[in-house]
Amino acid sequence: MKITEHSLEPGETRSLTIWAKEKNSSNQLVVEPGQTYQFTVSPNDKWFDMGWPTNANGFNNVVLQWSRHKPRVEWAKCFALCAVLNKNDATAFVVGTKTRTTFPEGGVLSFFANDAPDYYFNNFGKITVEVLRVT
Repeated sequence: MKITEHSLEPGETRSLTIWAKEKNSSNQLVVEPGQTYQFTVSPNDKWFDMGWPTNANGFNNVVLQWSRHKPRVEWAKCFALCAVLNKNDATAFVVGTKTRTTFPEGGVLSFFANDAPDYYFNNFGKITVEVLRVT
């Protein structure tokens, strides 16, 4: 998929489609230090992990918990909507259905369904995250 980087002005909003199969979303957001954003996803928006429907808050995947495979963000629920700066998993945070974040550093923000790195092949669907630049 074609990578699209979006930049927002204070008060501006943008709808970004995030596909469950993408390890790093093709819709990305350029952020600068000190900027604050609010991210919102409808709780009715669903995507699918091997046919299992869930919203952006994710679910407790018992199969994954008992396997040797771990999700990219180990402390977060499976299939929770997460984001990282500059494709660095050490910067990961959970977006879920709603969060507000002020960025201490700048970079390119990409989104993903929190899953085991080798298991994106069985992910289906998409969700839409509404992004509002607050400051």
